Amino acid sequence: MSLTVPRPRRSRSSQSLARSVDQVLPSLTTELRQTLGILDGAPRGIAELTIATLGLGSRLTLKGLGIVEFNESDLEATSLKITKLGHEVIAACAQYAPAREEVAAARERAVAEASPVVGEPVEANVSSESAAAAS
Repeated sequence: MSLTVPRPRRSRSSQSLARSVDQVLPSLTTELRQTLGILDGAPRGIAELTIATLGLGSRLTLKGLGIVEFNESDLEATSLKITKLGHEVIAACAQYAPAREEVAAARERAVAEASPVVGEPVEANVSSESAAAAS
């Protein structure tokens, strides 16, 4: 009589760790790829904090893919840690991140659009006393 020993079931986290970068990348949205790509080269704490500020759905996606680990009861994700696979995915996503020059140019455009145009009156809430004192 042969006795077969059942193989232990792999936990979900060990299954996700068995994934490769090539398997994970297609599962990420363009936005997530760009966000992760921007984190390439960032200190671990900064990268983890940035990911912790993402929406719960994004964090759960990253957890399900094995990119990060955190306790799901920790809604603020203070326990979030980037896995080895996560660091590899972040490095691979760097190609999707906008170039630093593009980020700087977009920031300058946003500031320029938010700033008042020179020569146009700026409405301000100024009392008549402070207006008189200024003249």
